[in-house]
Amino acid sequence: MKLAFLKNVGRFLLFWESLKGNTTVHRIEHPDNALGYLEGYAIGGYTVQIFCQRKHYRRSYDKSFIPDQNLMTYHVFCKITDDAPEILKKVCNLDVDIPSLLPAMVAESDHRQAAINAYLDMLLVLLNNEVFGTSKLADALKGIAIKRY
Repeated sequence: MKLAFLKNVGRFLLFWESLKGNTTVHRIEHPDNALGYLEGYAIGGYTVQIFCQRKHYRRSYDKSFIPDQNLMTYHVFCKITDDAPEILKKVCNLDVDIPSLLPAMVAESDHRQAAINAYLDMLLVLLNNEVFGTSKLADALKGIAIKRY
């Protein structure tokens, strides 16, 4: 019975997507969209700057009964001074667009902070892979239990 229900839900979702028709996505430029950054100083004397900028897109559908969607992503990248360790320079070469992780009613500064935190998590995983290797990292993570509250 569950399988039949899931098949029907899948068919309905495919039908609904076919009703929407074609979509177009346009980037909307905002003059007040400043490039914010977070700056960190290391004991070794080098500086790490993490930049974050919001990108606003609007998805429009061909059918008039489907409302337009506003989509937000955050472009996050890092700049590091030349006197930093080579392994850190290699890892900090990451340049990503992160979708909005919080509800639209939350303040813009919190959205940026969430995107920077996600970026830092990605950098941490890359750094662990460079230092310990992928297999050693996977072995280390086997014994960790994650609790959800």
